[in-house]
Amino acid sequence: MINFFKLTIQFIYFFFVSLIGLIITMTGPLLQKSNKRENILKLILLSVILTITALIFYQMLEQPV
Repeated sequence: MINFFKLTIQFIYFFFVSLIGLIITMTGPLLQKSNKRENILKLILLSVILTITALIFYQMLEQPV
């Protein structure tokens, strides 16, 4: 029998990893063209998004299967 909970976690994990990759790909060229203040703001935004994703993964792993 298929364990749907593990499939859901794998799908959510794949979705968030792709989202992080997409965000990094989008911010790469923007960091080269803009000034330092905008770069700092974009890096802060990127780190906040990564932190939220890590917290979501932590909560998912803490739940009993």
